[in-house]
Amino acid sequence: MKLKLPFISLLIGLMFDAYSQENKVDELISSGNAIVHENPDSAASIFNSVILIAYDSLVLVRGLNGLGNALQFQSEYDSAISTYLRGLGIAKRNHFSREEATLQNNLGSLYFTYGRYEEAEKYLNKALPTFESLQDTIWLTRTIINLAGVDYMNADFEASLSKLKRAAKMSSATNNLQSEGGTYCNIASVYESINKLDSAIIYIDKGINILKKLNDKRSIVMSLDMKGRIYTSLHNYAMAKIVYANRLALSKEIGYTQGVYLTYESLSRIEKLLGDNDAAYEALELAMTWKDSVLNEKNLSKINELEIKYESQRKDAEIRLLTQENQIKASQRNIMIIFIVAVSVILVLTIILFVQKQKANKILTSKNEIISNSLAEREILLQEVHHRVKNNLQVVSSLLNIQGKFLKDKNAKKAIIEGRNRVQSIAMIHQRLYKNDDLSKIDLKGYLDELSKSLFESYKVDQDEITLQTNIESLDLDLETSIQIGLIVNELISNSLKHAFSKSSEGIIQLSLSQQANKYQLVVSDNGSGIDDEAQLLSSYGFRIVKSLIRGLSAEMKLNFDHGTSITINF
Repeated sequence: MKLKLPFISLLIGLMFDAYSQENKVDELISSGNAIVHENPDSAASIFNSVILIAYDSLVLVRGLNGLGNALQFQSEYDSAISTYLRGLGIAKRNHFSREEATLQNNLGSLYFTYGRYEEAEKYLNKALPTFESLQDTIWLTRTIINLAGVDYMNADFEASLSKLKRAAKMSSATNNLQSEGGTYCNIASVYESINKLDSAIIYIDKGINILKKLNDKRSIVMSLDMKGRIYTSLHNYAMAKIVYANRLALSKEIGYTQGVYLTYESLSRIEKLLGDNDAAYEALELAMTWKDSVLNEKNLSKINELEIKYESQRKDAEIRLLTQENQIKASQRNIMIIFIVAVSVILVLTIILFVQKQKANKILTSKNEIISNSLAEREILLQEVHHRVKNNLQVVSSLLNIQGKFLKDKNAKKAIIEGRNRVQSIAMIHQRLYKNDDLSKIDLKGYLDELSKSLFESYKVDQDEITLQTNIESLDLDLETSIQIGLIVNELISNSLKHAFSKSSEGIIQLSLSQQANKYQLVVSDNGSGIDDEAQLLSSYGFRIVKSLIRGLSAEMKLNFDHGTSITINF
C-alpha cells in the first residue's frame, strides 16, 4: 500500500532527570539543552566543554548524550551515532540503566530519521523494558511512539495503531498534552493510510483540539493540511475548503510562507472539484505569487516558457521545410514525366529548383532569426534571475546587519558579522553575472579585489596598520568554482583580520591567484603572530568551512607557519 504521508515522529527528549551536580556543569548542560534546537552549533560547543571538564562517568555520559543531540540537529548523523554509541558504552559499564535506555531511545530515533528501520527497532526494543521497570511514563511513551513509527514505515498499520493508542492513553493519564496531541495526529495519519477516513477525522480533530490548548500554531497548520486532505478524499469539498481557509489564515499569521502557497494550491484543487474554475484559477495564481517570493519560480517559469516556445517554433519551421521539400520532389517527378524529351523543360526545371532553393534558404534564415531572438530573451531572463538572487541575498545581508546592531553578546555579534560577509561574498558573484555579457564565467580578479575591499570595510580596518597586497591574474572561472573560491578567500582574510595582528603590529595580508599549467594556485598569507599547528585552525568554525570547500574543489592544501601563516591551495 502506498504511504500518503511521512509519519509525524515525536522529537527526541533532550534532558535526563535532575541529579545532584556541580553548579557549573548543571548550568552548562541546561544552557546547551535550551538552545540545541535553534542553535545546534553553539550547543555542540557547550557539550564539548562539559565532556572536557567531566569529573565523573555520569557527567561524561550526559555530555555525550547532549552532544549527540546537537550533532543530530546539525544533520551530522554519522558523528551523532558514534557519539551516542560512546556514551552508551560508558553507561553500560557503569550500570547507569536510565541513561543507557535514554541513549538507546535516541539511537533508535536517529536511525528512524536516517531511514534505517531495522536498526531503529533493535535499539528502541532494548530501551522499552528499562523504562517500563523504572515506571518512567514520559520516556516510555516516547519510545512506544517511535516504535509505532517504525511499524508505520514498514506498512504494519495494525501494530502501529495498537502502539499509538497505548501511547495516547499514557499521555492522557500523565496530562502530557504535547505528546497526546501529536499521538492523535499520528493515529489519524495511519487511518488515512488504510483508507478509514471517518476514524481519521475523529482523531485529527482530537489532536487539533489539544494543540489549540497548547497554542502550538505551527503543529496546527501541519495537522490542518491532513484534515483538509481527508475531507477531500471523503468528497466533502465544502468542508475541505473551510479547513484549508483556516490553514491559510493561520499560516499567514505565523509567517509560514510555504504553508501559504501550498494551501493556495490545495484550495485551487478544491475549487476546481467544486466546479468554480474562476476561483480555482485565482487561488492558483496566488499560490504561484507566494511561491515566487521564496523560490523565484516566476523567473524560472519564464525561462521554461521560452524553451517550449523555441522548441515549438523550431518544429514548425522543420515541418514547413519538409513540406516544401516534398513539394519540390513532386514537381520534379511531374515535370520529368511530361517533358522528358524536351531540353527546354530541363531549363524550366532548373529555374524551378533554383526558386525553391531560394525559398528554402529564406525559411532557414527565418528559423535562425527565431532561434537567435529566443536565446537573447533567455539571456535577459537569466540576467534577471541573477539580479533577483543578488537582491534577495542583499536583503538577507541587511537583515543580519540590523540583527547584529541589537545584539549585546560579542560572540553572537561576531557570528552575525561573519554570516553577513559570507552572504555578501555570494551576492557579489550574482551582481557580476547580472552585469556580464557572458553569464557562464566570472572575472575573478575584479571579484576578489572587490571582496577584499568589502572585508576591510566590514572589519573597520585602518589600512595604515594593515595593508593588502594582491597578485591576481585575469582568469575566467565558472560560477560554482568562483563561489567556492570567494568563500575560501572570505574565510581566510577574515581569519587574518581577526586573529593575526596585535594593535601595535604593522600587518600585511597577501592574496595571489595564478594559473600554472593545467592547475590553479590560490595563496593567502599574512605576517602576523602565526599559530603552532593545524590543530589550532581546526578549532575555528571558519577553517572547517574552508576544508569543506577545498574537498568540494578536489583541491590540495599546504600550510606554512614559519613567518606568520601561509595557506596554499592547488585546484
